[in-house]
Amino acid sequence: MRILAYNDLPLVDELSAAPLIPIILSHGLTGNRTIYQLNGQELASHGYIVFMMDHLDGSNMKTTTKSGKSYVFDCKQPYFMLDFKLMTEETERSRKHWRKCIDIRVKEVTDLIDEVSEEGFL
Repeated sequence: MRILAYNDLPLVDELSAAPLIPIILSHGLTGNRTIYQLNGQELASHGYIVFMMDHLDGSNMKTTTKSGKSYVFDCKQPYFMLDFKLMTEETERSRKHWRKCIDIRVKEVTDLIDEVSEEGFL
């Protein structure tokens, strides 16, 4: 996918003295980072550093990592439309499925925060 962005450009003068504020955009449980492309561009145009990620929790159709490895997921999302107020075996499986997805996301976002927090990253 192509977006209106460029690598390694200098900051404009009014932003070069300002603190760099990172924002992490994490897509919804059945989405991907491209859904929020315009939001990310708008935030970046105001001087924020925007990190948009695809999660490896199976919630999107496909993603490719920085190293070039592609992941294709089953995007049928069998547990998406269940009524979680009901206490059935199916809703319990669904809860476990989404809990696993959320745990993966927490780790991915935490890893990104740790990397961004390293001295010299920003």
